[in-house]
Amino acid sequence: MKDNKAEANLELSFHGMEPSVTITAKVHEHVDKLQQRYNEITTWQVHVKGPIGSAGLFEISIEARVPGAELAVGRKPGDRNAHSDALVALRDSFAAMERQLKKRRRQRSGEVKTHEGKPQGQITRLFPEQGYGFVTVSEGVEVYFHRNAVIEGDFDDLSIGDTVELTIAYGESARGPQATSVRRISALRYDPRPT
Repeated sequence: MKDNKAEANLELSFHGMEPSVTITAKVHEHVDKLQQRYNEITTWQVHVKGPIGSAGLFEISIEARVPGAELAVGRKPGDRNAHSDALVALRDSFAAMERQLKKRRRQRSGEVKTHEGKPQGQITRLFPEQGYGFVTVSEGVEVYFHRNAVIEGDFDDLSIGDTVELTIAYGESARGPQATSVRRISALRYDPRPT
């Protein structure tokens, strides 16, 4: 039996390929399974890209919103497991998401502090020819992002100093923290006057 809460809060998109009934059904199956185990998940975003390159590999990114945080998994061709089969890529990506959900559950039982909303930062370095850049977030931490992570806009329209909102995956790349999604936002102005 499908969990209506999971169905109502799932956004599934296909990039570089036609929507697939088989992949859609498998995504719903994975989401329903995790939703039953971790019922605090409020929204899901699953992006399927592929087939990419001459090897026809699939890239899967998953974002799961839970109270106080957004968890993200990004599986790109060339990561630890290259995926030429979309269903295998989905399986591995959802397994990685389940590991994050388990870790979060352990952290919450230890009352580890979490932050509301997506992290924000400024683009500090861009390498247009190579198709990547870096965003500096709190405490000077630099987060790598690839042109494929840019949503609601185009990588080529970004500039150094732009304020962005991002989803960060830790432990997914040897380069350190990596953004699975980057979206340019307008910078908020700080008004020190009391209201």
